[in-house]
Amino acid sequence: MTRLTTLSILMTILLWFLPDPAQSHDYFTADQDPGIQTYLHIVDANHTEKVLGWVQQGRMGNAIDDLKYTLDRFPNHPKALMLMGSVAKITKKIPLAIAYYEKAVKLFPEYALTQAQYGSYLVDIGNTQAGIGKLKKAIEMDPKLAQAHAWLAKAYYKSGNPGLGRQEAEQAAALGYKSKIQ
Repeated sequence: MTRLTTLSILMTILLWFLPDPAQSHDYFTADQDPGIQTYLHIVDANHTEKVLGWVQQGRMGNAIDDLKYTLDRFPNHPKALMLMGSVAKITKKIPLAIAYYEKAVKLFPEYALTQAQYGSYLVDIGNTQAGIGKLKKAIEMDPKLAQAHAWLAKAYYKSGNPGLGRQEAEQAAALGYKSKIQ
């Protein structure tokens, strides 16, 4: 048997046990199904983890392609969403990230972190009021999410409301957020 035949057989067996790649999966529950968890590790190793290297090399098309691959399979993947936001800003393709954030919150609206990430991105691109709304929603969903309080503090500072910014910064610190917020 040739090496190519052996590899083909192994790939066929592996694909038999992995979830359908065309289906969207919940990042936060991937560990509940060994097949989906394995698939997430494969996607991360072959796509998500390569993005920073592509960005460093200036190969933004490759970075976008790998992020699309990850987010088409795990729409609420927090690292991939943040990277997509960064790459979209660098490449001035702002709507690209918005589409993926919208998909994530539509398919998996129950996660405060996803709502908060989207809110932070909206603030970053200048849609401060909409971002504040998403961040408030995230905090309503999970009042102990320190990162959401920190991002909301930054949003309030950016919108010219330092009093509310200080309140949210204090709340973030009380919840364990360590970085300085301004």
